Amino acid sequence: MNVKLDSTRSAAVSEGHYWISIDDQQPPAGVKLLLINERNGVAVLSAYQAKHQWTHWAGLPRFADLPAPKGSTP
Repeated sequence: MNVKLDSTRSAAVSEGHYWISIDDQQPPAGVKLLLINERNGVAVLSAYQAKHQWTHWAGLPRFADLPAPKGSTP
């Protein structure tokens, strides 16, 4: 996995890991996720609640040496 600094040099960005639009795919409710409002640009670790200010979400990273959880997709 490649990680580079963004154009402002204020954040490390993973190439190949992208935000998922909430309009395209609703996140699972009640579990820890990375959430962001694209306009504000500040991500948080929280549980998603419908009708909130978030525009995008992403799952959390896992350690490479651990097996994938049952029912997960690569």
